[in-house]
Amino acid sequence: MANESDVIESLKQKEAELDELLNQAREKASQIKQDALIRAEEIKLSMLREIDKMAEEYKKGEMEKIDKEAEAIKQEALKKAQDLRRLAEERKEKAVEATVSYIIRG
Repeated sequence: MANESDVIESLKQKEAELDELLNQAREKASQIKQDALIRAEEIKLSMLREIDKMAEEYKKGEMEKIDKEAEAIKQEALKKAQDLRRLAEERKEKAVEATVSYIIRG
C-alpha cells in the first residue's frame, strides 16, 4: 500500500509541477504576445511617420511644380499684355496718322 500511495503522491507532485510549468508557459506566451503587440504598434507608428514624411515631400514637390507653372503662366500673360499694349499703341498711332491725314487733306 505504501508503494501505491507513493506512486499517487508522486503523480500528484508531477501534476503540480506540470501545472506550474503550464502556468509559466502561459505567462511567457502572454508576455511574448504583449511584446509583439508593443513592437507592432511601434512599427505602425514608425511607418505612419514615414508615410507622413513621404506625403509631405510629395506635397512640397507638387507645390513647387504648381509654383513654376503659375510663374510660367504669369510670364506668358505679361508677354501677351505687352504685345497687346504694343498693338494698341500701333493702332493708336495709325488712327492718329489717319486722322491727321484726313484733316490735312480735308
